[in-house]
Amino acid sequence: MNLSKNNVRTALGVACVVALALVGFVDYVTGPWMSFALLYVAPVLAASWWLGRGPALVAGGAASICWFAAEAWGHPGEPIRVIVWNSVSRLVMLLAMAGMTVRIRGDQHRLRAINRRLADLLGDAERLARTDALTGLANARAFTERLRQEVARAHREPTPLGLAYVDIDNFKRVNDAQGHAAGDELLRVIAQAWLRGSAETSSPSSSSECAPRRRRRPRSDSSVGSSASRSCTRACRSARASAWRCMRLPPRAPKR
Repeated sequence: MNLSKNNVRTALGVACVVALALVGFVDYVTGPWMSFALLYVAPVLAASWWLGRGPALVAGGAASICWFAAEAWGHPGEPIRVIVWNSVSRLVMLLAMAGMTVRIRGDQHRLRAINRRLADLLGDAERLARTDALTGLANARAFTERLRQEVARAHREPTPLGLAYVDIDNFKRVNDAQGHAAGDELLRVIAQAWLRGSAETSSPSSSSECAPRRRRRPRSDSSVGSSASRSCTRACRSARASAWRCMRLPPRAPKR
């Protein structure tokens, strides 16, 4: 791939030099009454923009030499010192234009890279701003924004919207008995189990509560309710089993 790219760059550089030679020949043939300054400058700018600094300098030197030859042979009787001065001035001008074009091209590439990096950082910041750091679930901000969207959608469309609220019983027992680190681990385990058991978005509304939202479905109210209930039940069972396996707490005594 790099070899092919280098071959293309070399071919384009040779094409620029050949084009400048043709321009110099036409300039010599037509005499001093027609100006070909634009045709000398165009290949130099093209090499500067697409090929880089080295080919740009070569193109600038070739343009100056061809321009000098066209004037020296096509303008008989003109003092040589005038031709040399004009050629040196044009060489400096062409090299300066080539250098500025290469610099502008490089700045453009760097700006694009910075913009891509900035877009990635903004995307990461956006995700972090809507993600709970402990559990990896959507946080209260994301929950509120999504809930507003779904409520507005439910108002616009004749479709039901379900909301399930799940509480972790006796969560304080874990913090009191084994410490807050164990409580945090329990929350992470339950969150992962909830994500495995439910395909819908969920978010922790406090340290021991989760409020999963069911998306609207174009079915009857009873169908939506039963589907949401079954999905929440599966998620709760999965979370409860994972929690007991993780913490190995004794089961709660039945109420008398």
